Amino acid sequence: MKSLFKMNKICTSLALVGLMSLSGHVFAETDYADTMPSIEGQKLLVGYWHNWDQGFSGDYEQGYPLKLALKDTPKEYNVVMASFMKSSDGKSMPTFVPYYGSDQAFRAEIAALNQRGQAVLLSLGGADAHIELHAANGDTQHFADEIIRLVDLYGFDGLDIDLEQSAIKKADNETVIPAALKQVREHYQQQGKHFIISMAPEIPYLTKSNPQYQNYINSLDGYYDFIAPQFYNQGAFGIGFQPDDTAKDGWWVNYTQDDDSKKYEFLYHFSKELITDKHGLAAVKIPSSKLVIGLPSNGSAAATGFVKTPEDVYRVFADMQKEGMPLRGLMTWSINWDEGENVNHVPFGGQFRKAYTQLIHDGSVVETPEKDTTAPSVPADLHAQATATTVHLTWKASTDSASGVKGYEVFRNQQKIADVSGNTFTDEDLNANTQYAYAINAVDAAGNKSALSAVLNVTTTEQSDDEQEQSYPKYQAGYAYKAGDIVTATDGKLYQCKPHPYTAWCGGLASAYAPATGSAWSMAWDKVVK
Repeated sequence: MKSLFKMNKICTSLALVGLMSLSGHVFAETDYADTMPSIEGQKLLVGYWHNWDQGFSGDYEQGYPLKLALKDTPKEYNVVMASFMKSSDGKSMPTFVPYYGSDQAFRAEIAALNQRGQAVLLSLGGADAHIELHAANGDTQHFADEIIRLVDLYGFDGLDIDLEQSAIKKADNETVIPAALKQVREHYQQQGKHFIISMAPEIPYLTKSNPQYQNYINSLDGYYDFIAPQFYNQGAFGIGFQPDDTAKDGWWVNYTQDDDSKKYEFLYHFSKELITDKHGLAAVKIPSSKLVIGLPSNGSAAATGFVKTPEDVYRVFADMQKEGMPLRGLMTWSINWDEGENVNHVPFGGQFRKAYTQLIHDGSVVETPEKDTTAPSVPADLHAQATATTVHLTWKASTDSASGVKGYEVFRNQQKIADVSGNTFTDEDLNANTQYAYAINAVDAAGNKSALSAVLNVTTTEQSDDEQEQSYPKYQAGYAYKAGDIVTATDGKLYQCKPHPYTAWCGGLASAYAPATGSAWSMAWDKVVK
């Protein structure tokens, strides 16, 4: 079994048993609130704890979350989030004050949890937190200092970013907060301790269509310990993509967060997209060993997202394990709700933790994958379609058996001109009747690069008077467009239908694929500059 906590190197061997005099009298005891328990290699059951007495809830299915002392948090939760660190007026420095008891007594409660191996993190934000930090005011240092003050005062073991709504991008939050957390991490590393960093973004904010959390995750890459996206309270938000076998599954599938009949499919495919970005929908890639699925404890805790059949979650974990992508654990909002009562005062009785105890505490560990040093395969079959001012390139996608292909680098005349995520690119603003040499390489998630593809020489066409005046038909919803077809969109610009396997989308649902205006138009069309 791995060590439950890391301590200052000077006192490690002595603190565990207490410091004894020759006469046998104890004159110093372990302060477990100062130990920062390690979660390395552990599966995680993460629960949020309310730093307020909510009483009756008027929300969702209503009910009564339990007024629970922190020290009474059930032992199954090996990570506890104290909610919340926030600003009193939206502009002052965020802070935390226990809603009951003294500072010393609250520290003793954290010590009690730390002693049995439970880490207690301070969660920043919440749904109603109007946090506003400014780099020009020195808030990076001020925020780091405030976190360190609270950690030293109460014994917190890390910080969780749970910003929502406008607070995510308010002022300089997305640069100040990561920079401050890096300072705090380094501060405690010097003491031989590991300060835990986590995040709990709402799932729409992890997609390319709404990448609100992208800067936080990218800035803290290599620093964060886990990310627990909230797979709840998102109504009919879903994930839609073209399946691998269109003959079997149809040309399009869509799984929504509020569809209980497809709960497994939604959790599985959205989690896998965050790990692999297989369909190009994710704004970030989160390693499976750091991905924690966030679910509500019951129907009263959230409007949608409660999993009525826990076997669906077990199946997701099992299938991801089989595919070499073991998930890190589960998170729930909240511990108080799990131990509370419904609107008729019927106790929930800890149904969430009881349902998933075996899944998380089965004795296994999450292995950190070995470093990937193998490059992807070389892109093949590079082809081009040219006009007087553009060259549209397509190529056969590369493969990578380890971390997966992240994207491609495009070279023109031996100079890199673009990074792209898919296997198509349009080079624009070129000269007419001019030869250009193109080559492509692939890059995997670990940063390994393939060799360059074979060079393809392409000559742009001559710009005739007729071509300059050439017009293209207006886009028609539902028309069966072919690869290479060019249409005029409602913005007056020209768009070209992409080659296979994207061609079918050109005639897809207009709300999604109409050029320039559809929510996912770039999956079907390339903008043409003439």
